[in-house]
Amino acid sequence: MKISCAAVHAVVSILAALYSPQATAQPELVAQGQFSGSDRDHSGLTEEIAPGVVHNQLGGFSALEYSGFGTTYYALPDRGAQDGAFPYQCRFQVVDIRVSATASSEGCLSEKLSLKLLETRLLFNAGGSVLTGLASAIDSADPEHSLRFDPEGFRCATGGSFFVSDEYGPTVSEFVSGGRRLRSFAIPEHFRIKHPSGSPQEEADANSSGRQPNRGFEGLAISPNGGKLFAVLQGPLIQDSVALPNGKRSGIHLRLLEIDRHSGQQREFVYPLDDPRNGVSEILAINDDNFLLIERDSTKGSAAAYKKIIHATTQGATNISGRHELPAHELSTDIRRMQKSILIDLLDPKYFLRGDLMPEKIEGLTFGPDLPDGRRLLMICSDNDFVTDEPSRFYAFGINSTLLPGFAWER
Repeated sequence: MKISCAAVHAVVSILAALYSPQATAQPELVAQGQFSGSDRDHSGLTEEIAPGVVHNQLGGFSALEYSGFGTTYYALPDRGAQDGAFPYQCRFQVVDIRVSATASSEGCLSEKLSLKLLETRLLFNAGGSVLTGLASAIDSADPEHSLRFDPEGFRCATGGSFFVSDEYGPTVSEFVSGGRRLRSFAIPEHFRIKHPSGSPQEEADANSSGRQPNRGFEGLAISPNGGKLFAVLQGPLIQDSVALPNGKRSGIHLRLLEIDRHSGQQREFVYPLDDPRNGVSEILAINDDNFLLIERDSTKGSAAAYKKIIHATTQGATNISGRHELPAHELSTDIRRMQKSILIDLLDPKYFLRGDLMPEKIEGLTFGPDLPDGRRLLMICSDNDFVTDEPSRFYAFGINSTLLPGFAWER
């Protein structure tokens, strides 16, 4: 049975009358789009680097950032397919993303999300060598300057430079617009491992402190005035967790590292996971002390149980700088954690995202230019792990400004 636009509008009007103003002000999914898993980027690297993996395959997006100009965004792939097993040349993609109103033949208005790849730029170290996702690309004599790099967070600064967080180090580095690394910030020793290895299992066995394998700086935020960076771990540090019989580790206390770009001064705060099986994929600043974070489980499709955009604040939280170790599950009373609440539950039935098409890895998060009705545009994207039959999905949400008090970005 075909339903007319008039009937749809009538139903919408009735539902709006039934719900409170608070309910109608909730975040709305306004548009969706995707890149195919078989799409290619503009790197010109056409060789096959692994069975079934072409070097210019488009995907693996672990970060999404609005440029601040027009409809241009940056999408950052991570270290490549199969967890660093192959020499993937690190890069970022310049993408045009547009959310626009379209009308059907019956006059119904809806939002359309269009995606277009504009450019591909490689990432280089200070000496001009291309950074690689290959886990074994370690300089044992000088591990701090190894070529291996697992880019996970990307944020723009004024003047054309940008910042990238690396999960291997973990590190936070500044790059010039062309993709050459300019500098890396000092990271507290308790974040770092003493014995890096090309094998995650060997790293886990050889280290008693520092970031867990594949659990380094997964997310990166920048304050609206550009003065501070905020790097967040995907999982707790080794010393902030306990070993499980299956070889994995359990803990709920992640560290958020605040870095003053100019003075180098740092602070640390505790972000509490809702479940030790969860991890944090991204952080986005609302202002200097309020953030949105992606907290998610590691399941996909109908098995997915936790995919949420969390609002959290450092206001009132304890600066834990200098504390080498935290309890895995229960903090002492002298440590106040970051307070948090749910902004968007992507598995809420009202969004119609739950089910077979829900990606495992919701990874990218950025504010775009405001929507025509004045709402904030929040863009979210997935990491398809370079799987050819899995698209990279993009979701556009409209956020009522009352839900983001203290919003400090100029769009």
